[in-house]
Amino acid sequence: MNPIHKTSLAVLLAGALALPAGAALAATTHAGATMMMGAKSDAAPVGTLTPMIGNFQPADLSALDSASSIRVIDAKQVYSSADQSKIASAQKAANLGRLHDAINRDATLKNWFAANKIDVNRVIGVNVSNGADQVYLF
Repeated sequence: MNPIHKTSLAVLLAGALALPAGAALAATTHAGATMMMGAKSDAAPVGTLTPMIGNFQPADLSALDSASSIRVIDAKQVYSSADQSKIASAQKAANLGRLHDAINRDATLKNWFAANKIDVNRVIGVNVSNGADQVYLF
């Protein structure tokens, strides 16, 4: 092997080892996902949202991990008072602790929420169907 190639390889290897593990993985996570606030037109009908409250699959959080953008929908801003009452009832019956715990165990997702100043305890649901990466707050 050419001495210059040996030196180049050594420099590249040293540089790669000097990076923190998170930096090396950043390209495959949503750490840089753009947060977009959702409007009423982005929100699911309340009849679709209420069964989603507190329900998720690990694959849903994985989809958020690889999203390039995540639309955040604040139910208190986009739903009517009558719809908010339905959401509040569904929220009381749901096991939101399981969802919040799962988000908090996913370091990258937890950091994304913190960086975007979103309280994880306000999350009531996620929707990753049809390429729509959405997080619902209440």
